[in-house]
This record gives sequence, C-alpha cells and structure tokens, in this order.
Amino acid sequence: MQKRQWEGQELSDAKIADIPIGYGPYVITKYDAGRSVQLTRNKMYWGSDANLPRHRGTNNFDQITLDFCGDSTAQYDAFKAGQVSAQREFNVKHWNSRYDVPRALAGDVV
Repeated sequence: MQKRQWEGQELSDAKIADIPIGYGPYVITKYDAGRSVQLTRNKMYWGSDANLPRHRGTNNFDQITLDFCGDSTAQYDAFKAGQVSAQREFNVKHWNSRYDVPRALAGDVV
C-alpha cells in the first residue's frame, strides 16, 4: 500500500470506498461490496517480465473478476448454471450425488 494514500488518516477508519493503492501485478478497479471485486492487470507493476524474469509466463490475465457467494449452496447453484468456473468440493458424498448436472454429463466438469 502507498503511504501517501493514508497520510493524515487511520487505516482502521477507512471506508469501503477507500480502495488501497497497491504495487502488485493487479489493482482493484471495481467492486460491489459483498458481491464481487474486479482486478485489472497493473501495467506499471515493478515485477513484470521485463523487470523480473522469473515472473515470465505469470499474471497473464488482463482482468479477473472474483464473485462472492453467500454460502456453499449459492456457490454450487452458480457453478451448476455455469456462472462460476471452478468449484472446490470437500464432501465425497456430494461427488456421488450432486454432480450429475448437464455440465458434468457433457464432460465440461472434471
């Protein structure tokens, strides 16, 4: 985070609209509190391919959107509908009973 953004104010008093300015490969460009956050590739990232060769081949997406679900049922429903591209399943019982959805039957889910 950049020191100049927080001079004269306490970080603990920051409002949700006070998006921290970062130095990483992605920066927050849009958010909907409790629902989603959009990250966009930081073209000024100090550790880019040219500056740090070990990062070659990483941070390849121009934009990443993270959607947040209220609970595991909502997340599973979004996954079934194709709105979520990945689902971590920790319950073996669910593998045998919940994944006979069209996406899985078509081979789109592994």
